[in-house]
Amino acid sequence: MSPTPTTEERSEPQGAPSELPDTTVLLGVDWGSTAVRASLLDEQGNVVASDRLNAGVRSARGQACEQVFALVTSGWMDQLKGLPALLTGMVGSAQGWRETPYVQCPANLDTIAANLVQAPREHTWIVPGVVGRSISGAPDVMRGEETQLLGLEGDGTVLLPGTHTKWVQLEDGGVTRFTTHLTGETFDLLRDPGLIGAVMTRTELDEAAFQRGLADLERPGGLLHHIFTVRSRTLQGDLHSDAAWSYASGLLIGSEVAAMTSALELSAPVRIVGSPAISRKYSLALKSHGIDSQCISGQQAAGRGLLRIARAAGLIGSQ
Repeated sequence: MSPTPTTEERSEPQGAPSELPDTTVLLGVDWGSTAVRASLLDEQGNVVASDRLNAGVRSARGQACEQVFALVTSGWMDQLKGLPALLTGMVGSAQGWRETPYVQCPANLDTIAANLVQAPREHTWIVPGVVGRSISGAPDVMRGEETQLLGLEGDGTVLLPGTHTKWVQLEDGGVTRFTTHLTGETFDLLRDPGLIGAVMTRTELDEAAFQRGLADLERPGGLLHHIFTVRSRTLQGDLHSDAAWSYASGLLIGSEVAAMTSALELSAPVRIVGSPAISRKYSLALKSHGIDSQCISGQQAAGRGLLRIARAAGLIGSQ
């Protein structure tokens, strides 16, 4: 991709208005490694309109970030003057628009709001990430997930599935500890040309195949052995290629969930914050260990979190 994205690289705007609704109070921008989504938010954190662009931090660095921002908000640019904007995610990394230092755990609404960094644009701030310790005692970091977490109420264990899945402990409304798993990225690597990817056909979730993957982890051999059997089972007719995708997903997610459920004392239902498709997989995996879960929209949690940060920082008035 070229440093400056073109209109061919963007998705269709979702309800981009010619004029901002009176209820619009904040522009929220979720800017990750591969994509950027800009959303107009009302006083409850609901999305009034949004636009998405396939121009994440990996492809848009430094000064190019300003051009990407202008393009993803072009449908509303004339009306944005004076409207505060909060950016979250990898846009605050060393490769992003402007680096924002991590906030140390325990991190709550007040500490995160107090550490916003001004972006190279008027009325625009970047939310800091969070650094802490995982259950292994190793350093762990997040950028973007903290915004979703601040959109939740109450304490307990929260699961945020994705490329780098986070298991987070919330106490007194703040992040006290979290552990990251490379499950999503590992699955993406398996899909690349290679022995395993060659036998997998991308399909919708096959729950029977997924649950078979969960169950087969109980067999001896270990995860890496079972991952190879995706190929050998398919070649020998023991697993259909259309089911291989879900089976492999069951192995990877099942391994992660098994490790975390044995390490954490999970009494209350686990809240899963993400898209319906990936949340469903983790819900099935947790259920296989006798653990209930509650699925929450990641977009809704992020909207509420951005609004709470903006209010705590004094960027917008209290409700």
